[in-house]
Formats: sequence, C-alpha cells, structure tokens
Amino acid sequence: MSALNNYSAVLIGMGREPEALVHLQRARELRMKQFGPDAAPVATIESNLGAVLLELGREDEALAHNLRAVELRTKHLGAEHPETAGARVNLAATLIALGRLAEARREAERCLAAHEAAYGEESTLVVEPLRILGEVELAQGRTEEAAAVFERAVRIADAQHADPLVEGDARFGLARASVGADRSRALALARAADDQWTSFPPTHHRRARLQAWIAAHESTP
Repeated sequence: MSALNNYSAVLIGMGREPEALVHLQRARELRMKQFGPDAAPVATIESNLGAVLLELGREDEALAHNLRAVELRTKHLGAEHPETAGARVNLAATLIALGRLAEARREAERCLAAHEAAYGEESTLVVEPLRILGEVELAQGRTEEAAAVFERAVRIADAQHADPLVEGDARFGLARASVGADRSRALALARAADDQWTSFPPTHHRRARLQAWIAAHESTP
C-alpha cells in the first residue's frame, strides 16, 4: 500500500495524474480492506486523492475526499492536531476552487493557528497555510491584505529555506497580489518563482500558468 502511494507521488511528479489517481484508488481499497474504512491510515490516502482530483479539475470529488480526510484525522488525532491541520490545507484549496471562500478562510485560519501553536510562528510549516489564506484574500479582491499575507509567507520561506515548490507558490501569489501596485517587482517575483521551480517536476502545471501570467503582464503597456 505504501508502495502504491509512493509510486503515485512519482507519477504526479511526471505530470501523469490520471495514472496516479488509479494507483491511489487501489491503495485506498487495500488500506480499507486491511484496516477498515474508518481507520487512521485511510486518512492519508483520502487527502492524497483529494489533491490529485483537484489538480485534475474534479473539485466536487476532491472535496468529498478532503472532507473525509479531515473527519478521520479529527476522530483519531483531534480537531486541532497538526496532521488534522495539514488535511485542512487541502480542503481549503479545494473550497477556493469551488468559490466557497468563507469556508476556505475558516479552514486556512484553523490550520495556520494549529501549525503556529505546534511549530512556532516562524516555522516553514506555516508557509503553506499562509499561502492558502493569501489566495482567499486575493479571490475576495482584498489585494493589500493578500500581499501582506504573501509577504510574510515569502519572508519565512526565505529565512528558513523552505521547500522551493512551496516557496515558489508563495512568491507567485505575492506577484499576483502586488502587480497593480508595482508591476516591475511583481514580474521579478514571478520570474524568481519560475527559477525556483525549474528543477522540480511536480510544477509543470504551475509553471505553465505562471509563464502565461508573466507573458500577459509583460505585454501590458
């Protein structure tokens, strides 16, 4: 089961999400058969399924798996446990995609609070919930608030040497939030994110979106 889960991660890195989905579904079946449908080990598979389905644009299906992941982790670990909070990040991202921004904000804020309490306010593990919260602010048209949240995420990521994939996401968020105020800086931030992502296969979709954004804003008078 772990092998199927790990192989799915490799496939995602290669941009082969449909194949990864098949392997994750099989891993879920096996894990449920061995441990039962409500067992703690099922939560990880549910969360991973939610992430892949979101990447494939199947938001409603992703939502069901992410809700299940949060439910199982809450049952076994508690509502504010850091691992439960980690599942909330995926849930919040899915809620953003569905336009359910108030719910997304609530989940992102709960995750951020749990990670700050567990790991400290300057931990790299607060960068992703901060980024998700920034995306909520941006989706609600609160660009100044979004920029402030993304600035904090980027500062922590830089200082603590966060995963380049996570840091690049935060940097691109800051670029989008600040382009109206300072287009030159926003483009520099976006190009820096692109540079960070160059050697990371899981970013092929992200890079395509980012490069399209750069091209559109470079051509803006």
